[in-house]
Amino acid sequence: MQSMTPMPTATAFLARAARLLRRAACGGAWALLACASPGQAQPAAAAQPLLMVEQGAHSAPVRRIDVARGWVVTASDDRTARVWDQASGELRHVLRPLAFGDEGGRLYGVAIHPSRPLVAVGGTTGGEGRPHAIYLFDLESGALLRTIDARAGHVRNLAWSADGSVLLATFAGEHGLRAYSLDGAPLLEVRGAGPVFGLAVSPHGLAATAGLDGSVQTFRVGAGAIAPLQRFSMGARRAAGVSFSPDGQRLAIAYADVRIGANGRESRHEPVEIIDAASGRSLARLDEVPVFGGDLRVVAWSRDGHSIYAGGTAYTRAYEFPVVQFDAASGRSLAVTPAASDSITDLVALPDGTLAFSSFDGSWGLLRDARVVRRTAPGVATVRGGMSDDFELSDDARSVRWGVRSTGTGRGFQFERRQVGVQMATPLRAPETRFSLFNRPSDWNLSRGTPIVGGKPLPLAQDERSRALAVVRATATALIGTNRAVYQLDEHGNVLWRRAVDTEVRALNASSDGRWVVGALADGTVRWWRGRDGVHVLTLLVQSDGRWVVWTPGGYFDASAGADRLVGWALANAASSMDFYSLNRFRERFNRPDVIDALLQTQDEAAALAQLQARDAALREAAL
Repeated sequence: MQSMTPMPTATAFLARAARLLRRAACGGAWALLACASPGQAQPAAAAQPLLMVEQGAHSAPVRRIDVARGWVVTASDDRTARVWDQASGELRHVLRPLAFGDEGGRLYGVAIHPSRPLVAVGGTTGGEGRPHAIYLFDLESGALLRTIDARAGHVRNLAWSADGSVLLATFAGEHGLRAYSLDGAPLLEVRGAGPVFGLAVSPHGLAATAGLDGSVQTFRVGAGAIAPLQRFSMGARRAAGVSFSPDGQRLAIAYADVRIGANGRESRHEPVEIIDAASGRSLARLDEVPVFGGDLRVVAWSRDGHSIYAGGTAYTRAYEFPVVQFDAASGRSLAVTPAASDSITDLVALPDGTLAFSSFDGSWGLLRDARVVRRTAPGVATVRGGMSDDFELSDDARSVRWGVRSTGTGRGFQFERRQVGVQMATPLRAPETRFSLFNRPSDWNLSRGTPIVGGKPLPLAQDERSRALAVVRATATALIGTNRAVYQLDEHGNVLWRRAVDTEVRALNASSDGRWVVGALADGTVRWWRGRDGVHVLTLLVQSDGRWVVWTPGGYFDASAGADRLVGWALANAASSMDFYSLNRFRERFNRPDVIDALLQTQDEAAALAQLQARDAALREAAL
């Protein structure tokens, strides 16, 4: 039986360690970290330690990819950028900008310098009193070199000018484009009316942006300077991707727009369009490709000029997410190549004809001759977007199954037995989506618009989209999951609580009594929140090899053999980045299956610890 001396949370444990580090202590319980980072002190505005997943690959959607000189760099919602060897696919470095809170550190942009061993990464890197920063890392060592004050929040794309003298960044939130010199000095700011995701540069000293407000802008950039050239309007269409032809005279524009067919399922994507880069005149529209849903919102023009590639949220009847190759001259579709199990998020055309892609399923890969020749993916099963019913829960929320339809195999977990598998000893049910005043889910599950509950629009951020829904009969409430948060609403549309998340919510469900709200997220985790107020209580990760780990926000955990290395604490260092320490280093203090079991009853960590202390005190007294 374990002693129940009052246990500090791991965050308190880490805070004490920071003080030890400042004293250069190298002994006692914290020697393993103090000696691992000698002489390092916490920054003045140090971020609180965070629990993060680390499985040797990205554990959440990959938003951007860049490739140059044998390096591949990817940026992800998991708050890391990763440097890979293009030839072997081996991971070389994990880049960890400062991460904090529920969203701070989510990365969305990456750009390799055209001539130096330097990579810029950015995303949601500020807030909570911290300035937004773009991080510059050394590609060869993985070391953080310096940061640039972004002067705005939520970077959505990054690119260097062809000569490497100017760094360009596009933004959502404070929409538009901003440019910086190599030393970080601001050069230009152009505001937009909507988020700007598309960004492209040309070897001919040109750059272009594409905004969801329908605007396309071009710039002259190089020699440490940038100047606007033209601004075009694509009308009501949401321009999301842009790419130059090799000669810099034309632009391929991709759109985040879908037209739903008469059957309510089959969709028609907005075609990729070619325009004249000087005048904005439309020159051609590429073929529409039959897809079962989604759009083609990212685009890349091949280096030889013969092909244009596109991808996005579009998927086939087999729920495969393809990269489509078009003939640039005729606009005909040449090949539709399944590349990933979720949306294609970025495309980069390489000089040898290879195409690099990244995906929302956490993977990246290389495609050549209409064939995927390399793919690196995380070892977890997730619920695919648009399939929120693929998430089943027992009445008491202690058994859960997900991804059976999304992956063909799926995962399941039973807390009582600590058992992994899709076969369950207790009945499970999919989330309910219709009840009483919530009988019109189309009003509050809109992928493009604002959800409406009880006639009241849900207050979402401009780049926030609803992704999952569930109705809880016992409490007469609705649950909405977005790409940024979980909401509970009453039947009049009032927000009862909101809890921010660090990646997209794919599905929601609830215990039959409403005590628990449970979600499947895009990083492969399953999370339990307290139904009455949304407090986060537990997180579960199950690997494809059957290993599992469950942990609390305070750092207590239970895990199968070896799985305590898949999760750990990220601790801010003096260089304004993060160091990672896996949970197995804290096994003696924080490996507490009994705390996990008690939490399933109490829903409160302090109450669980008090309950266990009382139990142990009673046992000791009975033994006297």
